[in-house]
Amino acid sequence: MAGLSFSAPLLLGALITLPFIWWLLRAMPPAPIRTRFGGMMFLEGLENRKETPSKTPWWLLLIRLAAIALLILGLAGPVHGARKDLDGDGPLLLIVDNSWPAAPRWRERQDVLRALAASPGASGRVVRILTTAGEPALSDPMTLRQAAEEFSGMTPEAALPDRDLLLDLIEEEAVVLNDVAWVTDGVIGRRGADREFLRRLDETGSLTVIRPAGQVTMAIRSLHSLPDGLRVEVERIGSNVDGGTVLASSADGRPLGEAPFTFENEEDVAEVRLTLPLTLRNEVGKLTIIGLRSAGATWLVDPRARRVRAGVVSDGSSGLLEGGFYIEQALADTAVINRGALGDLITEDTSLIILDDIGVIRGPVEDALLVWVRAGGTLVRFAGPNTSNAEEATGPLRSQSFPVALRGGARAFGGALSWTEPQTVAAFPEDSPFADMSLREPVSIRRQVLTRASTEPGYEVWAALEDGTPLITARPEGDGRLILFHVTSTPTWSDLPVSGVFPSLLGRIAQTAADVPSIAPTDALAPWRLLDGFGGLRDPGSRAVPASPEEMLEGLAAPGLYGTANSAFAVNTYGENAPTLDPLGISLMPGHAAIRGLDTGAVREFGPMLITLAMILMALDAISLFFRNRMVKAVTAAALIFAVAIPMAPSAKAQTADLRPEIDTQSLAAALSVRFAYVETGDADIDRVVRSGLTGLTREATRRSALEPAPPVGVDIEREDLSVYPLLYWVIRENTPPPSDGALSQLETFMAEGGLLIIDTMDGERQTDATLTPQGERLRRILLRMNIPPLEPLPADHILKKSFYRLDDLHGRNSGGPVWVEASSALRDSTDGVPSLIIGGREWAAAWATDELGRPLRSAGQGGELRREYAYRTGINMAMVALTGNYKEDQVHVQDLLDSLGEAP
Repeated sequence: MAGLSFSAPLLLGALITLPFIWWLLRAMPPAPIRTRFGGMMFLEGLENRKETPSKTPWWLLLIRLAAIALLILGLAGPVHGARKDLDGDGPLLLIVDNSWPAAPRWRERQDVLRALAASPGASGRVVRILTTAGEPALSDPMTLRQAAEEFSGMTPEAALPDRDLLLDLIEEEAVVLNDVAWVTDGVIGRRGADREFLRRLDETGSLTVIRPAGQVTMAIRSLHSLPDGLRVEVERIGSNVDGGTVLASSADGRPLGEAPFTFENEEDVAEVRLTLPLTLRNEVGKLTIIGLRSAGATWLVDPRARRVRAGVVSDGSSGLLEGGFYIEQALADTAVINRGALGDLITEDTSLIILDDIGVIRGPVEDALLVWVRAGGTLVRFAGPNTSNAEEATGPLRSQSFPVALRGGARAFGGALSWTEPQTVAAFPEDSPFADMSLREPVSIRRQVLTRASTEPGYEVWAALEDGTPLITARPEGDGRLILFHVTSTPTWSDLPVSGVFPSLLGRIAQTAADVPSIAPTDALAPWRLLDGFGGLRDPGSRAVPASPEEMLEGLAAPGLYGTANSAFAVNTYGENAPTLDPLGISLMPGHAAIRGLDTGAVREFGPMLITLAMILMALDAISLFFRNRMVKAVTAAALIFAVAIPMAPSAKAQTADLRPEIDTQSLAAALSVRFAYVETGDADIDRVVRSGLTGLTREATRRSALEPAPPVGVDIEREDLSVYPLLYWVIRENTPPPSDGALSQLETFMAEGGLLIIDTMDGERQTDATLTPQGERLRRILLRMNIPPLEPLPADHILKKSFYRLDDLHGRNSGGPVWVEASSALRDSTDGVPSLIIGGREWAAAWATDELGRPLRSAGQGGELRREYAYRTGINMAMVALTGNYKEDQVHVQDLLDSLGEAP
């Protein structure tokens, strides 16, 4: 438990001397009184009596005893908030569940480990960290304080703990499970490996479980497309939440709609209906549970969820003998269907039109239909009696709205006057869009229309019968496509409309009309963006492992988007194939475990305050010697004590609602020492490089100058105080989520108060004058929402080139693209004329990045180590401008000064 502890508890033994000091002080006589000798005449009336020393006044005795007691207590180093749970001497194994259920309260987990590391008894303890999600890994031995620092740089993974690999790792590394602390994510799977893991923990000698009290995790379980919107299933793991709200947003972060949900009675699954217009629904790129930041509460939506607006022209759809009924049933999951006249459907916003045995299309309607197809529409026609009998009447125009010219009449199989048996459908050709589909049962064809010898360019056979005659043919027409089913849409000519493959065929055509990409079963797609544990998309980096369609469908691939930006396939974190999770209740815990919550606050040291109070009381004791009247001394002492004690009294913030909140531990540490900060992007690879870069810059600045910064820290601009940092480094990528208005206001305040914001798009070598890079376009959208000063390209005589080193440019890992700074006309006197904004794509942090031993993490780019040297000089110049302002701005005017003195430079 967090409470009061002492960094030097042995000093408390000095308190036993207080009774002796009390006896000693009580026996001391008062100071002698000096009187004038008035002559012998005055001695005649004096009585000769024996004087005895008077006792020390009680209030003076109390002041002296209190001063000595406060001094002893202050030297003993009282600390409040430091936890004692991990006190001990032996090696400690720290198991950390870095999974997505831990993401919503990740910062609290980092804070509780900092509080544990501040415990006096834990300072020299050897710790190894064992992470459980993603790829379980065991760290090298380190101190608990180093473990807390290591943990502060971790981010959760978009995965559940892999207990199988974890147990194997424990066996391979021969990890000793004598003393274990488990920072759990609060959930446990029902698989055998999860229960085996709990059993192994039950065998440990000493076990401390740190878990969030009453935590509930919610996750999106599935998504279904409906004719009028989307149906989302949300699951809760735990029972202390009644509901929430699901937000639908576009791929670029624009909110499109939201809907609330409620868990009924004892149900753990709630259904959410998002009713959106078709245009907006097809723009949905992500679903999130508002207020819950985790990969499980995020559902990526790919183009497969789009619905096409389809028009059907048929005699009817109300009966089993009418083709419209079978067409509408087959398209129920992939299209929004409109019925009407062909001329009306052409003028509507329709991407797919299906004609059910329409033989002749007369006059300007056919011309308009062909114009619609060439503009990108998809026309599907079904054969039938009208189609087979109209061939002679339509003449040469017949082939324009069909993929191929047809023969008159129809070919019959298996009739009373036929010697042939009904044909079955052959396997789909490899070049067909249906190639990955399989026929679960034979499909019989009893009648079909036949084609003439085809001379049409682009003519394709998508499906055929066993004898090779075509069943489904297609031909591109402009930007659109013409498709023909050589049978009816009713079961009169074939069994196709009542087979299981019919909805798949029409669904694939509808997806093609909606520009939904297809994937062959043998393809392996590389990840384009991967989810992190917080639900943010990031570059795959070193984890770019291609995945097959089977792995993606079964949820075996890492969650994220695979393919390209325009044809991405989504793999989600907690789909229908994910293992079922249960809350990790007390009943599942090992019986001997010490269970702790995340209820820790800031670590406060009271030693300096107690020593200060002791000094004040000693000063009061000295002051009292100058007063003769005891009442005056008492009143004065009381007044001084209250004057000092009242401002130092503990804050009554729990009872006063309008007091400002207490500063957090990280901001307090940054306020007490100079630290560079960076914006946490949620991309683990980017954050690691930037943190290592600022660490390398800190090391070089300490080595080369009088500046001695503390280690850099990552900040969340949505909720953390930025005013304590002089320099803030922010990497903008093409997938950087748009900051909230509150976060942008914080950045504006940071710059207005003298902070230096460095924005790095890391795209300098790809910048051109003609077009913006994706990173540049994302930055432009962010800056359009901010109140920023006018910008200009870096001038040749700018202070950033003179502040410590004299440079010709702000060098980084690359030298491409311009560097933009606050225009000189916009510099403010209130910030000493210091620029507040630097924008470039030079990859400065990547050039500075080093590991713990000072070895570079990234190559220096063209120019080798000389370029890295200039990059370090650039970083030190930036740091000096952020910290010291324009104190060397006169160097910009050196030439003018020398000219005025008549001297050569």
